[in-house]
Amino acid sequence: GMLSHEIQKCRADEWCDGADYVLHMDADCMFFRVTRPSDFLVEGRCLSVREEYARITNMNRHVWADVVEKAAGMRPAHDYMVRHPQIHPREVYHITRKIVAERAGRTFDQHVLGCQNAFPQGFAEFPTLSTVGAVVMPGAYEYVEYDKDVDAKIVGRDPASFQYAYMRARDHVVEFWSHGGIRAYKSDCEAILAGRIPAYWVK
Repeated sequence: GMLSHEIQKCRADEWCDGADYVLHMDADCMFFRVTRPSDFLVEGRCLSVREEYARITNMNRHVWADVVEKAAGMRPAHDYMVRHPQIHPREVYHITRKIVAERAGRTFDQHVLGCQNAFPQGFAEFPTLSTVGAVVMPGAYEYVEYDKDVDAKIVGRDPASFQYAYMRARDHVVEFWSHGGIRAYKSDCEAILAGRIPAYWVK
């Protein structure tokens, strides 16, 4: 289930033994250009796009701040689950599991599996990893504040109506919405594979 797969993401340092960094790519995302590790690192720091909760009008995203605070005892000022992919230094995974386990008074796996396993889930892997990283290892990240107003003008949308605009000239990934099923995106995937890349996608 959802919580089980979040546990495995938080154990990425074990799955990727020997790696310095781990980059997460969700199953409903697709690279649309040649991409290198250096595209997500700035002088050895992990590139992290974030958005202040104070600027976020979608209240469904605000629930993750409560979830992170409950799990790690840290109240995030930013949402880090803005766009894909996510990248973290190897060390942040072990640190996160240790903090969550000590706060819960049980193993990390036991805590996560004991959380609500339906939306809004009682644990959120990317917001928790990113918040712990920001507090414990801030120098390991290169933060980019997402300016949604700029993208809103490009895509002709109200900033409150979308989460992120993936730009052909800036990003490396397009994110679909897995809950809609593959049929809704089959033609988009085929177009990308054929080299017909739109200027932007709006999530």
